[in-house]
Parts: sequence; C-alpha cells; structure tokens
Amino acid sequence: MFKGKKFIVAVVLSATLGVNAMAISESEAKVQAEMLAEFLTLGRIAVAHSLAEFKINDAAKGDKGFTADIFAGKINEAFKASKKVDIIAGTGGEALPAGTMDLLKKIMNASKKVVNDNLALINTQGLGFKGFIPASYGRQVGDIFAAETGIKLKQTTDKLRNEYNKPDAFEKGIIDKMLKGEIKKDEVFFAKEGSDYRLTKPLYIVKGCLGCHGDPVGELDVAGRKKEGYKEGDLRGIISVKIPAK
Repeated sequence: MFKGKKFIVAVVLSATLGVNAMAISESEAKVQAEMLAEFLTLGRIAVAHSLAEFKINDAAKGDKGFTADIFAGKINEAFKASKKVDIIAGTGGEALPAGTMDLLKKIMNASKKVVNDNLALINTQGLGFKGFIPASYGRQVGDIFAAETGIKLKQTTDKLRNEYNKPDAFEKGIIDKMLKGEIKKDEVFFAKEGSDYRLTKPLYIVKGCLGCHGDPVGELDVAGRKKEGYKEGDLRGIISVKIPAK
C-alpha cells in the first residue's frame, strides 16, 4: 500500500491502425511508450514550474515573458538529461525505433501550440487564474496530437474532477493493483493486453503542484477545487500508454 495520497491520474495514448499500419514489436512498443510517457511527464512538470517562474496567475502582470519556444526549451533540456535525446535538433535518437523521433517532434509541436493558443489569456492583465495547469495542458496536447497522428492521449483518475477523465477497465485495474501494493510505487509496468501494448509510469507531486494540491486539506485552490493535502514527492498518479501491436 502506498504511503502517499491515493489519487491516481493517468495519461493514455492509443494509435489507430491507419497511423501504425506496420506491426510493431514488443521491444519497439516499449521504447516508444517510455519516450512518450516521459515527454508528457516532463511537459506537465514544465507547466507546474512555469506557473511560479513566470507568475502566470498574477493578475497585476500583463506580458509574462513566457513563450512557446521557452517552454519547448525547458522540456527539451529535461528530455536530453533524462533520455539523451535532443528532440529540437533531432539528434541522439539513432537507436530509436523507426518513427519515434517523428512522434516526439509532433508532440513537441503540439506542446508549443498549446502555449501559443493560451498566450493571450496568460498575458491578460487583471485576470488571476488562467486555467493553464498540468491537467489542462495534457488534455489540450492530447487533442492536437490525436488530430495529427491518430494517437490518443487521455488523462484519467479514480477520483474525477471531470467526467472525461474516467478510467477504462485496464486503467482501473492498474489503479486497484497500485492501491493494493501489487504494483510497486516506482515501477514502470509494461504488458500486452489483447492486441495492444500498454505501459504505466508513476507521476509524483513536484513543488509547482502544491498550490492546487497541497495543504491545507479542503481549502479551495485557484480553480475552486478542494486541495488534497499532498506533499512534495507524494505519488500523484500514473501515465498510461497504449499502442496497438499491429
């Protein structure tokens, strides 16, 4: 059983056969799933850090000096440190399965578009909460990425704030196993389920998350939601990746 808070968030990526027409091996699927899950993790962290660094919810400030290129650079530097791959330069990925770098570039471009789509709101003086948070970032990136690639990204939880986050049967099963301690807290879980490969990766609370999800428990955050009382380093949830085997 986890000692951290029992609130599970997942991000799901699923590809149609029209996009993934050629069969993908188990090892290739695992690499792609790990890369996509890591990117989304780092993107969410970059949003959390940017909220404080650029004072995005400061109503007194107009232009925040926050841009899509700055945001992409933050993710790229973190990704290079983590995976030794420079997405912007397109280097370091010689051993990646075919098409993986292209997927990473597309999700990076989707991330930049999300920032650009939100910049006018972010820079609005006199407005406090802008709605630009890790959860909304992930959902918007998913919509853009799905429209371009056929790969679907979904954030899901067992304690819903929004109905569209409702977990599917596989996600609920993973959540239950995590809460029972059958899957270790820091475990990256990979398996084949029917005709799909699926991978789950845990997410942890970082400092930038505490404004909405920290103490005091029950106090309303800037979005009008009740804070859960998380501490930095607590388990926040999982990222789940789903890729068709053929």
